[in-house]
Amino acid sequence: GMKPHMNESPVPKDYLTKNHIVFDVVYTPAETKLLQDAKGKGATVISGTEMFLEQAIAQFKLYTGHDAPIDTMRKALLK
Repeated sequence: GMKPHMNESPVPKDYLTKNHIVFDVVYTPAETKLLQDAKGKGATVISGTEMFLEQAIAQFKLYTGHDAPIDTMRKALLK
Protein backbone atom coordinates (compact mmCIF):
# COMPACT_ATOMS: atom_id res chain seq x y z
CA GLY A 1 0.00 0.00 0.00
CA MET A 2 2.99 2.35 -0.12
CA LYS A 3 3.61 4.72 -3.04
CA PRO A 4 3.42 4.00 -5.93
CA HIS A 5 1.27 0.94 -5.07
CA MET A 6 -1.30 2.71 -2.91
CA ASN A 7 -4.22 0.89 -4.54
CA GLU A 8 -2.76 -2.55 -3.93
CA SER A 9 -2.90 -4.92 -0.99
CA PRO A 10 -0.76 -7.97 -0.21
CA VAL A 11 -3.83 -9.80 1.15
CA PRO A 12 -6.90 -10.47 -0.98
CA LYS A 13 -10.01 -8.83 0.50
CA ASP A 14 -11.85 -12.17 0.51
CA TYR A 15 -9.32 -13.59 3.00
CA LEU A 16 -10.16 -10.98 5.64
CA THR A 17 -12.83 -11.44 8.31
CA LYS A 18 -14.09 -9.66 11.41
CA ASN A 19 -12.03 -12.12 13.47
CA HIS A 20 -8.71 -10.78 12.21
CA ILE A 21 -6.38 -8.23 13.70
CA VAL A 22 -4.57 -6.57 10.80
CA PHE A 23 -1.39 -4.57 11.42
CA ASP A 24 0.27 -2.81 8.50
CA VAL A 25 3.76 -1.41 9.10
CA VAL A 26 3.33 1.11 6.28
CA TYR A 27 2.70 4.52 7.83
CA THR A 28 2.30 6.65 4.71
CA PRO A 29 -0.54 6.59 3.91
CA ALA A 30 -1.85 6.03 7.43
CA GLU A 31 -4.73 3.93 6.10
CA THR A 32 -3.53 1.60 3.36
CA LYS A 33 -5.77 -0.42 1.07
CA LEU A 34 -5.09 -3.44 3.29
CA LEU A 35 -6.37 -1.55 6.34
CA GLN A 36 -9.33 -0.15 4.43
CA ASP A 37 -10.30 -3.63 3.25
CA ALA A 38 -9.87 -5.10 6.73
CA LYS A 39 -11.88 -2.31 8.35
CA GLY A 40 -14.61 -2.88 5.76
CA LYS A 41 -14.79 -6.52 6.86
CA GLY A 42 -15.05 -5.53 10.52
CA ALA A 43 -11.51 -6.57 11.48
CA THR A 44 -9.49 -4.77 14.12
CA VAL A 45 -6.87 -2.63 12.35
CA ILE A 46 -3.62 -1.09 13.56
CA SER A 47 -1.89 1.49 11.41
CA GLY A 48 1.85 1.66 10.84
CA THR A 49 1.76 5.08 12.51
CA GLU A 50 1.52 3.23 15.84
CA MET A 51 4.78 1.39 15.15
CA PHE A 52 6.39 4.62 13.97
CA LEU A 53 5.28 6.44 17.14
CA GLU A 54 6.46 3.66 19.47
CA GLN A 55 9.87 3.67 17.78
CA ALA A 56 10.09 7.43 18.22
CA ILE A 57 9.13 7.16 21.90
CA ALA A 58 11.87 4.59 22.52
CA GLN A 59 14.43 6.63 20.58
CA PHE A 60 13.56 9.81 22.48
CA LYS A 61 14.16 8.04 25.80
CA LEU A 62 17.38 6.45 24.56
CA TYR A 63 18.86 9.68 23.25
CA THR A 64 17.67 12.13 25.90
CA GLY A 65 17.28 9.97 29.00
CA HIS A 66 13.85 11.54 29.52
CA ASP A 67 10.35 10.22 28.98
CA ALA A 68 8.94 11.24 25.64
CA PRO A 69 6.08 13.75 25.39
CA ILE A 70 3.81 11.10 23.88
CA ASP A 71 0.69 13.24 23.44
CA THR A 72 2.66 15.97 21.70
CA MET A 73 4.41 13.44 19.48
CA ARG A 74 1.13 11.73 18.55
CA LYS A 75 -0.48 15.09 17.65
CA ALA A 76 2.51 16.06 15.50
CA LEU A 77 2.48 12.68 13.74
CA LEU A 78 -1.22 12.78 12.98
CA LYS A 79 -1.03 16.39 11.80
